[in-house]
Order: sequence, then structure tokens, then C-alpha cells
Amino acid sequence: KDASRFLAVLLKKRADALPEGQQMLRDRMLIETRSVYESLVGQANPVVIDLYRYATFLIDSDEKQDLPKVEGLLHQLQSMKEGTLAALEIGVRYAGKMGEHDSAPEIVNSWAERAFENGMLEDGSVSSIAGGTLLKLGFVDAGIEWFERAYKEDPKTLTNYVVALNRVGRVEESVKVCAKHFKQNTDVLSANLLF
Repeated sequence: KDASRFLAVLLKKRADALPEGQQMLRDRMLIETRSVYESLVGQANPVVIDLYRYATFLIDSDEKQDLPKVEGLLHQLQSMKEGTLAALEIGVRYAGKMGEHDSAPEIVNSWAERAFENGMLEDGSVSSIAGGTLLKLGFVDAGIEWFERAYKEDPKTLTNYVVALNRVGRVEESVKVCAKHFKQNTDVLSANLLF
């Protein structure tokens, strides 16, 4: 299996590196890459990395006829505890390909609720991941809400919350959060973050 994984990655990289004049060779290499991934995910109990890489390959190929396959891979990832982070990324990217970019906060919220219910990750981690994902996608207010939630659940996530606030230009708010935290805890971390 490891040799097949390596081959798929190598074929994709080589295909991407080919000059435009070698389109036929590129297409053949991508067909072979697809075949290798299909054999990996077609085995009994496929592993997360194979499902993730194949879904990524299909999304990146930008072929509409591949979207049902991506959806199937996404469902497989969602059913696996160890596939939770991969499912979040693929789910958001899949929604974007389906023209549903605005549904990202809903997808992230659903993912987070499943993660909380199933105990997939610590609550603070789930909230931080949800917040970071939404910030990357441009959903600033929703992302900051998740960082605030993480901080309220676990004050040790102060740094993530303050960095997120600063990243989106809410410097004044981050100073207030640090000052309040310092007043309550008199710790070095919040003092350092203030300056």
C-alpha cells in the first residue's frame, strides 16, 4: 500500500510539473494517478489518508462528474473517528465546488457538534479548529465567536483568541481581553500578549 501511495503522489507531482506542450502525457499520468487512488480506496477498510488524498485529487481536478465520488469519500471520512479533520476540510472544499461557499459556517458548526458529541477532540481544540477554518474562509465574525468560545471553555487558549483578534484587525478588543485575563489571573502570558 505504501508503494501505491508513493506512486500516486509522484505521478501527480510529475504531471503537474510537465510543460503545457505535453498535455497528452499529463493526461495519461493523471489517469494512472486516479487508478492508483481508486485501488487504494476500493480496498476493505480504506485508511483516512487514502480517502483524503483521493478526495483532494478529485476536487483539484475540477471535473464536475467527480463530485459524486467526492461526496462518497466525504461520507466515509465522516464515519471514521480519525477522519474528523480530513472530513472538515473536504466538506468545506466540496461545498465550495458545489457553489455553496456560504454554507461553510453551517458545515463547520455541524462538524463541531459531531466532534463534541463523539469526543473526537478536546472541546477547546474543536472550537479553535472551527474558528481557524472559518477565518481562513473569510467568515470573520463566526470564526472569532468560536475562538471566544474556546477561550471561555479553556482559558489556556488565550493566545489563539488574541492572535485571531489581531489577525482580523480587532487590536483594541484583543487588548481588552488580555487586560481582563491579566486582572483575573495575573499571569505572565496575558501580560506578554498585552505588549
